[in-house]
Amino acid sequence: MTEVCEFGECEVSIGYGALKWCRGKLIGKGSFGSVYIAKLIKPTSENTSFPSIMAVKSDQATDSSSPLMNEGKVLEALKGCPCVIQTYGSDITTNNKGDIIYNLFMEFASLGSLTDSIIANPSAFSEKLVRLCTQSILTGLRDIHSHGFVHCDIKPDNILFVKTEAGYKAKVADFGLAKRRNVKSASPGVRGTSWFYSPEMVRCGIQEAPSDIWALGCTVLIMFTGSPPWGTLSGSELVSHIASETPPISDHISEAAKHFLKCCFERNPIHRWTATMLLSHPFLVRSD
Repeated sequence: MTEVCEFGECEVSIGYGALKWCRGKLIGKGSFGSVYIAKLIKPTSENTSFPSIMAVKSDQATDSSSPLMNEGKVLEALKGCPCVIQTYGSDITTNNKGDIIYNLFMEFASLGSLTDSIIANPSAFSEKLVRLCTQSILTGLRDIHSHGFVHCDIKPDNILFVKTEAGYKAKVADFGLAKRRNVKSASPGVRGTSWFYSPEMVRCGIQEAPSDIWALGCTVLIMFTGSPPWGTLSGSELVSHIASETPPISDHISEAAKHFLKCCFERNPIHRWTATMLLSHPFLVRSD
């Protein structure tokens, strides 16, 4: 029988002999696992780096190539990157059915996702707020790409807000689809969410760092307008627009913001600006 404390169900590791933690309420659910609040209740000298409250993403352990285990490996490689959700390690437990469960401990984003903020502010973000969020996302992408990875699913759902002493910071999260740059995947085909596909993805099946930048541009556009490019379209009609057109850019934003988006939406991925280049764009270096 599972032990229950005031926080939730207590989990006893079958991977680390002394690790004991409680699984709290469900705070999110996706294709690659369910996310809960978690609390360490039996610290040891080996896990003193664990914070008192964490998020834990859990899924049935199948094999080492599962998306959640892939996410754990990528996050381990990105430890210390300030605009990437941090991991505190992983654990193996069993559920009441006897299934083996892989649990990935992560930073708790108590302020929710960028999607949550957009829904709460349907009239669109101020340009200053868009700029601050975009700087953080690009800093994350610069580090992800420099460490040899492609995120493959940049979108508002996967940008989380973490409390800081200064207020909050936007961080890139959800690396279940991430892959190594310039390495042929064992699972061919494009990954991610169709509204954020780049032209080279739908025309050639190519998904590298420039595709993350295109998806960033779509994310910035959503912050400005409250809806994705061609948001009323789907399926082959959406793919046709992506393959042959550039997303429409609002007339109600500054010229610097328009140029920034054009740099993200350069149709030739070779000429598309990189994360490092975009961090020096006039739209982001303005002080107002």
